[in-house]
Amino acid sequence: MRNSDFPRVHNIDVACIPIVADMMKSGMLVDIPYLQQLSAEWGDKIAELSTLMQMEVGKSFNPASNDQIATLLFDDLRLPRQKMTKGGEHKAPRGSVDDEVLLWLEEHHPHSILPKLLEIREYMKLKGTYSDALA
Repeated sequence: MRNSDFPRVHNIDVACIPIVADMMKSGMLVDIPYLQQLSAEWGDKIAELSTLMQMEVGKSFNPASNDQIATLLFDDLRLPRQKMTKGGEHKAPRGSVDDEVLLWLEEHHPHSILPKLLEIREYMKLKGTYSDALA
């Protein structure tokens, strides 16, 4: 954001304060059955994509596990490591599997599981942040 945008953005934020305050005071309706339906649909899509990826690579793995994804991509499929994680107290550094790396790999070293993995991450984020958290 440029400094010249600050007054305009500030005015929009200030104008929203009474609306947000009213929402916080009175609450808002949430369609729980619809969120539960979305959660189930997104869960099914995650399972479907996971199964497809596992069939493609001939190996079972958890798409929510960065360690298992790193092993699959960099050790099993021998895709190049773009950057390394720092590791931790009980973990050695490994190839990063953040979205930036996955998008780079998809562009420079395409593999059929990369778009599916990115799609799974989107569904997992939606499911965990919205449908499961609010239902």
